[in-house]
Amino acid sequence: MRTKGTNRALVVVFAALLLAGCEQLNDAANTWDKASLCVKALKAADFVPNLDDPAQTARDAATASQELSALADKAQDATLRDALTTMSDKVGGLNTADLTASQMQAFIDQKVDLYQSLSSACQ
Repeated sequence: MRTKGTNRALVVVFAALLLAGCEQLNDAANTWDKASLCVKALKAADFVPNLDDPAQTARDAATASQELSALADKAQDATLRDALTTMSDKVGGLNTADLTASQMQAFIDQKVDLYQSLSSACQ
């Protein structure tokens, strides 16, 4: 025969187990969300300017910057959010009006560093 104290103890134990399971599910969901977000982010960050078509480069830069910014808004991880925002700002700040080969190389060099930071934030 169970007493009220035993029943309460069982309820508390059951609730603790349930909460622990929910936390593990939540952690798994957050990991999945981060992985999914990172795949999209790394794809968007793969933007490369084209000297032969400055107008297309400007459109591509704007699109990539907007995608990265939207992903940053969804990121729960602060390091990932900062890396996405920095990359978005860099891509969005590209001046395509008078883009020279040396400017494009400097942009790519800086973007490679930011891409590595973004990749590290995704781990």
